[in-house]
Amino acid sequence: MTRLARFLLLASLAAVLPRVAPAQFALDSDLRRAIQVYQAGRYDAAALDLQRIADRPTLTTPDRAVALLYRGFALTRLKRDGEAARSLELAVIVDPTLRPDPVTHSPELLDAFRRARNRVPLLASFEVSASEFVLGIDSAARIDYTFEIPAAERRYSAQLRLLMFRVGSADTAVVWRGDEGTVARWDGNVKGQPVTSGMWEMVLEARAPGSEVAATSRRRVEIEVLTASVDRRLPIPTPPKLLPESVTYNRVDEGTKEKRVTRGLWMLAVGGALAAYSNANYQVAIDETPKGSGQRIAVAGAYVGGAAFLGFGAWYALTGWFRSYESPVAFYSTENVRRNRDLRQAYVTDSTRVAEHNRALMGGRLVRLRFVGEGSR
Repeated sequence: MTRLARFLLLASLAAVLPRVAPAQFALDSDLRRAIQVYQAGRYDAAALDLQRIADRPTLTTPDRAVALLYRGFALTRLKRDGEAARSLELAVIVDPTLRPDPVTHSPELLDAFRRARNRVPLLASFEVSASEFVLGIDSAARIDYTFEIPAAERRYSAQLRLLMFRVGSADTAVVWRGDEGTVARWDGNVKGQPVTSGMWEMVLEARAPGSEVAATSRRRVEIEVLTASVDRRLPIPTPPKLLPESVTYNRVDEGTKEKRVTRGLWMLAVGGALAAYSNANYQVAIDETPKGSGQRIAVAGAYVGGAAFLGFGAWYALTGWFRSYESPVAFYSTENVRRNRDLRQAYVTDSTRVAEHNRALMGGRLVRLRFVGEGSR
């Protein structure tokens, strides 16, 4: 075939074949012929040819995605909706950037592709937060993941699995499974046994509920298993400072205060009466009785006693009024008793945890992770 004939053939094919996207147009010759069969309306034959081409191991990823896309379109035309949906979902997973041309494809086919793409929980990426941890001692490694389409737009929660296999081996193990939104963790074990050093692949798999098609995100990680360092030993907790379970406070005794003031006032009254008596009989005793008589002694004694009662009564009443009558009273604090019980329990729990941690660390194994790139497809 001459160069001119080849150019004319390629130009005619580009003019009649439906487009997927300018950057994704398939160049494989068998795929071109299968698309021509689809364009001619022979959907049964096109679906068979496109399946055979998509299964070919030497086919490039963009060509495989286009083959699955057109197979899905052919099955949609044949009203085989279940097979069509699965083929379109596989096309999205093989090449997430795949977009059919809205100009050359009917609204029915574009809508089928849009529904298929929304059914596929495409994973944008995932990361492992802990770069190292001790098996059975530290918290398991946390896996953070993101989706290209949020769950609110997909209207369903994806089901997830974390798989691991050693590079070069086909023996895959599921190390975690759960629903979207749950915290994914890997405890360092593979098939119930501690992981061993070497190059591994982590595969996070997501699928819609009930779907056979799963989207995956792969990371290649170099795992090194070492003996845990004694530097990771935890210090023994110090005993807690307990609260006083018997609390003392000063209680004011108003009754005692009132009694003291009353007594002081009575003393003032007695002193006043004695002072009044001595004042009334003073002159008479001096003028009418001789020295040393009993009346003079009584008046003098009343004067001295009255003065004493007035002074002492005033002091007694005033100190009773201004003095704070407080007496220490102790009572049992149930709140402090409860808090002390919690402190003792926390101390016992922490001490037990630290002792178990340090005891296990003596023969512990430290898992260290180092991601080296994306995994193989």
